[in-house]
Amino acid sequence: MILKKLQKAFKVIATNIYDRFSYDICEMSIGDIMPKRTAIDSCQFTTSTRLLDVKHYEQTGQTDFPFQNTVSRKLWGANHQEERGNRSFEDLIISYKKNGYDIKSLFEVDNQIVLLNGTHRSACNINFNYNVIRAKVL
Repeated sequence: MILKKLQKAFKVIATNIYDRFSYDICEMSIGDIMPKRTAIDSCQFTTSTRLLDVKHYEQTGQTDFPFQNTVSRKLWGANHQEERGNRSFEDLIISYKKNGYDIKSLFEVDNQIVLLNGTHRSACNINFNYNVIRAKVL
């Protein structure tokens, strides 16, 4: 049991080190990470729910983020940190309104341009019409 946990931890560490030294940075359209596919992937789905929540926040000012929290409760169960997540998401939306897209904030995509990290930011980019993003291609 302990050996399996150590192997898993080593694999995660090795992957993170490899990713840090082997990625390329490029600019792309926000639409490049949201293309039509035969089936919607999980990041496209969660970006869509986050976009609905950005629009809900702008219309009502409410920070309950019903779509994000419904999905996150199902995905994470007891590990879902709703209050912390809501505060962070609201801070991100306010930052986008005030400062726009931070070009130093890199999205992570795989070599097929599938989004791996950045669903909250991609929803904000779409909502606030920041069409060009910078991404790490892993």
